[in-house]
Amino acid sequence: MMHVAERGTSFNVSLAFGLIAMSLLDACHALVQVGESFVWLHTIATFAGGALFAQACLPRRYGQQSVVLAAALCFVMIAFGCSTFVAPAVAPKMIGHGGFTLAAKALNIGGGVLMLCAAARLAVSYYCCSKLDDLLFAVHCLLFGGAAIMFEQSQLWDFSWWWWHLLRLMAYGVALGFAIHSLFGIQTELMRRKDYLEVAFSHEHERASELSRRFEALESAVDNHAICTITDASGEILDVNEGFCTVSRYSRDEVIGKSYRMCDSGDHPEAFWSELWGTLSAGNVWKGESCNRAKDGSLYWLESTIIPVFNANGEVEKYLSLCFDITRRKTAEQSLQEVMDDLAEQTSYANTMAAQAEQASQAKSEFLANMSHEIRTPMTAILGYAEILMNDEDLAESNPERIIALQTIQRNGSHLLAIINDILDLSKIEAGKLEVERVDTSPVDTVHDVINLMKGRAESKNLELRAVWKGKIPSRIQCDPVRLRQCLINFVGKAIKFTELGSVSIEVDFDNSDPTKSLMTFDVVDTGIGMTEEQTSKLFKAFTQADTSTTREFGGTGLGLVITKRLAELMGGQVSLRSELGVGSTFSFSVATGPLDGVPIVDPINGPEREASAFNESSSVESVVAESGISGCRILLADDGPDNQHLISYLLRKAGAEVTVVGNGKLAVEEFTIDNSVDGDLTELAPFDVVLMDMQMPEMDGYTAAGTLKDKGCKVPIIALTGHATDTGRLKSLDAGCDDYISKPVNRTTLLSRISSWWHAPEVVLE
Repeated sequence: MMHVAERGTSFNVSLAFGLIAMSLLDACHALVQVGESFVWLHTIATFAGGALFAQACLPRRYGQQSVVLAAALCFVMIAFGCSTFVAPAVAPKMIGHGGFTLAAKALNIGGGVLMLCAAARLAVSYYCCSKLDDLLFAVHCLLFGGAAIMFEQSQLWDFSWWWWHLLRLMAYGVALGFAIHSLFGIQTELMRRKDYLEVAFSHEHERASELSRRFEALESAVDNHAICTITDASGEILDVNEGFCTVSRYSRDEVIGKSYRMCDSGDHPEAFWSELWGTLSAGNVWKGESCNRAKDGSLYWLESTIIPVFNANGEVEKYLSLCFDITRRKTAEQSLQEVMDDLAEQTSYANTMAAQAEQASQAKSEFLANMSHEIRTPMTAILGYAEILMNDEDLAESNPERIIALQTIQRNGSHLLAIINDILDLSKIEAGKLEVERVDTSPVDTVHDVINLMKGRAESKNLELRAVWKGKIPSRIQCDPVRLRQCLINFVGKAIKFTELGSVSIEVDFDNSDPTKSLMTFDVVDTGIGMTEEQTSKLFKAFTQADTSTTREFGGTGLGLVITKRLAELMGGQVSLRSELGVGSTFSFSVATGPLDGVPIVDPINGPEREASAFNESSSVESVVAESGISGCRILLADDGPDNQHLISYLLRKAGAEVTVVGNGKLAVEEFTIDNSVDGDLTELAPFDVVLMDMQMPEMDGYTAAGTLKDKGCKVPIIALTGHATDTGRLKSLDAGCDDYISKPVNRTTLLSRISSWWHAPEVVLE
């Protein structure tokens, strides 16, 4: 049982059969009088146990875990031992000349030596694997080995005689204790699994109940809004719903078992029915309109979809018909045809339709207004209170972490508000209600404003953000300055997001080759990841990015590009894109300059850049007193979220730990193994005491990183940080190689306690 369940010792098979052989032979030896059979049974029991236990010393390829080999050896030994009851002459002589014979001594001492070898092997296994059961059986073998050697030295009823009996009794006690402990462990595991299965059953029962409720709701919806009939392959009605009874005036009992033609109005030619049955007989779905006659003789029209249902042999077994009553529509069409020449009714009908369209348009406008109000109201409170706190007179003297927290609230609130604004802008553009202004606008000032605004974001990624002027440009143009700035911010923000190394440039050019339409072109050039031709074809569509992996890694709604495209078109220009995978991208848009009569053409001069913020995140932080528990602990933190990185590293450093931060699992493995590996195996002492590993990261996630480190021989504790606060998420993290698990949001006390408990465990090295 323990072998199948992968519990117990490292050598369950050989130890189990060794206990079987020894216990049976010892039981027989206890039942006979002291003499030849007594000594023979004791001796063969000792030798059988030693031979079976010593299988633990064999390499695995020679059958160390083979049930067949162990069972065969066990039963052969039992047969040899019990032969003394059937053919006493077969057993070798055990007693002679007042003492034990050479065979008795050889078998006893040999069995004892084998027991001692098995004890040594089990002790080594315990040292390597730390399995307590290995240690228990090492003691068991040691006791039996000592008893076997002492038996050869003993005389009847002397001290050695009692002592080897006591040693064997103690050995059996160890084995019995192991068995009882193991059974309790299995029982506990079974109870735990029983509880788990009960919870799982409860969840599945709830799901089944929910599905049943949904099915009942769907059935009710079909009954209330559709007409459903089921017929066999010959057209005999098998079942109908309440909708059919309502429209046809027949009860269910009146139609079940009757032909579908009982509702035929006679208005359709035979060719109509031939086409219908020809389609269904071929196994295809039929869709069409049919006129039917109710029980009271009135006519009604149905728009029907008839679906053939096949049996296991692929033959049509029945037909399912789903219909909608279109009698009113047909009546209206006929009435409209009859009064086609009545101009007054036509005008009235047209006015009615126009009014309905206006109501629909008004309803959409009211919806957008309500959505804007309901979302902007709480956002105003969030951003407003954050701004009040940022403008507090004592803020400059407060903890810099407070400033960073407020800036994070403002940044994320502004990001959410920008998404809301993009959605509303897109709705206005699609409704044709977004208007652009035509006022004097300085392109130089606009470009400088955008650079100053986006400078902080670029510097946070060590990117250079600059303006490049391709010749002289007009000092002012006629366009919408707000929308021009919005287009530039969308493209520059996109470039910074997808660029890790290098720079982002705003290149400005003036095209006056067509006197009727002068254009100002803005190229945003980055040295980012670039795109393939297939990926670029998907851009400039609402809620779309290059591919799903990009969306997962970089986020975003996909609205910025499509809004920029529409705005550029509204300002008399267009957008374009050039990109090369692994090299970078160039997003371009142009705007019409409007009349330039009397407008100076100048060489742009860069003005002074604005300060990005009154407070900088790199401001010095007040020193904090290290909290007890992890002061001096070396921690590697792997997390791809900048806000999480800053928060967790701040808490750890405040507690006195030394923290190294990386952004994904690949960097964690590289950071962990720098100068600590030889031919791919970690051989030196670990550069860290604890690893905190986020489970979902780009490039290499935490599951892969933890498994990679463990495969390389890492024994440093790895603590998983994951948002999957379930048993499944915990087990997945532990199975991947993590030693512990903390669910998000991270509790500070829990975090420090777990790190402290792992750090103060016995020293861990890399093998």
